[in-house]
Parts: sequence; structure tokens; C-alpha cells
Amino acid sequence: MITRKMGRYFFSLMAVGMLTAFALGLLTMKALQAQPKAAAVVFDGRLMSGERPLDVLSLREIAGELRDDAAILDAVTAYYAANAERLALVFNEPDDQRLRGLFGMYIVHLSQPYNTVPSGWAGYTLRQFIDADAAHCGLYSRAQGMVYTALGLRWHEVGVDGGWHGLVEAQIGEGWETFDATTNVWASISVGGLIGGMERRVRTFYTPVWDPSADEIYRRHYTESGGYYSVPDLRAGLPLWGISVRPARWAITASG
Repeated sequence: MITRKMGRYFFSLMAVGMLTAFALGLLTMKALQAQPKAAAVVFDGRLMSGERPLDVLSLREIAGELRDDAAILDAVTAYYAANAERLALVFNEPDDQRLRGLFGMYIVHLSQPYNTVPSGWAGYTLRQFIDADAAHCGLYSRAQGMVYTALGLRWHEVGVDGGWHGLVEAQIGEGWETFDATTNVWASISVGGLIGGMERRVRTFYTPVWDPSADEIYRRHYTESGGYYSVPDLRAGLPLWGISVRPARWAITASG
């Protein structure tokens, strides 16, 4: 026979069980909601050109015969100031900070073909960068950082997977965005966000690597480096970092 006391005991157990199940259900729901949504890559149609060069001088052309880095950077800032309204139309970008980032990325990308560089050459100056026969990602990033400082941007140089690739991110408004001068690709989030699989918008810009009318030196890395230095592979892979291309780690290697 179930006494009144035992009935109250069993009722209490049932009540506790139901409350526990309800609490676990809420926690599970919150956990599921907290999980990141499937990452999406939105290719921004405002400028998705791999074929048509923009009406923008390269860093090499802006520098001309100037030998001093300070004079070269003065020429870069003067060119930007004189052409800012036109550049906003050329890049189809109304935000001045982001426009400076795109401009700096673009002029550096066009100034050098991508390939191996002589052993021991550091490329500490812009003039060295401009005069060299080729550059790798670290040298593009170093030159880009110097240009960004002159243009008033806060930036990080980021190394990925211990040197597999190097690129630059810049602060735009309250967030950080990726500007890769090696591939001439912009992404709307930071390098860490890319590797973490967050949603991103992407814009790709003209590269001589795919231009049949450009000097053959821009495609020479396929043969001279044994295929290791591949701008097309990096260019195709960057928008998919953290989604189907999975770098494991990243670190800030320089800031400005």
C-alpha cells in the first residue's frame, strides 16, 4: 500500500525529473543556437575581375625614379589625395578607409611578379621591393604595411601555418578585414575569422597572372619554382579558408 507520505515522495521525484528534463532541453537548444551557422562565401559582384586592369598606377609607377622611401610614400599619399574621388568610382567603394586598403593592396600587387627571391635578401625598403626581380608573400606584406602606415591605416601582418602564407589585415571601422596583396583579394573579415569559418564577403581584383597581354614574367613562377609558388591556387583558396581550405593556425608577425 502506498502511503500518503510515499505518494508525496514519488510526486516530488517526478517533478524534479520533469524540471531537469526541461532545463536540459533549454540548455541543448541554447547550445545549438550558439553553434556557428554553416559558413557562406558571398562573392561581391561590384568588382570581380581577373582580366581587366583598373585605371590605377602601380607602386612602381608612382615611385618612378625616387630612391628614398619617405619620398616614395609621399608620392603615394599625394597620388591618393589627388585621385580619391576617382578611385572611389574605379574601385566602386564609398568607404574611405576600405578604399585606402584596396588601393594600397592593388598598387603593391601590380608592382612585382610572384616568385622565389634571392637567399638572404630581406627587402627592408620599398625601393628594394620595387627594384627586385620578384617578391614572395612576406615581401608583399611588408611593402603593403609601409604603404598602409602612410595612408593612415592601422594594420597587422599575419603569418599563417608558420610561414605557409603571409598577408595583411587592416582595421576598417570597428572591425578587421583581410587585404592580400599577393593575390589581390579582399575579404570582409579578419584572418582569424576566415580560418574560424565565419561568413565573409569577397572581392577579387585584376592580376597580371591571368592576363595574356601581361609580361610573361608574371607566369614564370610555374616553371622556375616547380609550381610551389602559385598565385592562382592561393587566389582560389583564400575565399574558402576555414570552409574547405583549412589552415590550422595564424599569428600576428608585425603591426603598424
